[in-house]
Amino acid sequence: MQYPALSKIASILSCTLFLACNGPTQNNSDSESEQKKQSYSNTDSLPVDDSPIWSYDYNADTLIRLDSNRSNTVTAAEAINIINKTYQGKVTLTLVGQGADTIKVKIEHPEVLTQQMGSTGAQAYIALATFTLTEQTGVNYVTFDFKEGDHASPGTYSRYSF
Repeated sequence: MQYPALSKIASILSCTLFLACNGPTQNNSDSESEQKKQSYSNTDSLPVDDSPIWSYDYNADTLIRLDSNRSNTVTAAEAINIINKTYQGKVTLTLVGQGADTIKVKIEHPEVLTQQMGSTGAQAYIALATFTLTEQTGVNYVTFDFKEGDHASPGTYSRYSF
């Protein structure tokens, strides 16, 4: 014995359940997007661009500026965020302080930098970090504080160091 009415009811319930489960997710996403737009308009600023400013070309052994149109208004905290995102899970940089023309940073666990990246990788990291941190107007030097290893040494670096 078939129950066509029961089959129709089951189909309608299935569709309703499907729409009910998928509908709010889309609405929540829309409301989250709207909240983000409102928060940006309330602060009158756009979200910080944390994409890398510099990249290291290992073949040419040089740094390459990725976005020549980007302004040099990157703060020390934003620069550190960019560097840490680029090297996420490998090397973490923290801001110690900033003077007139020098930023001091610390690498608490430098083992990947000093022991695992090799000399070229460590040099690329320090160069990239130095160039990114000296994007800020007036900052010419970066002092790195970390335990010295086989491939990297702490110290004060400038763009002329590379």
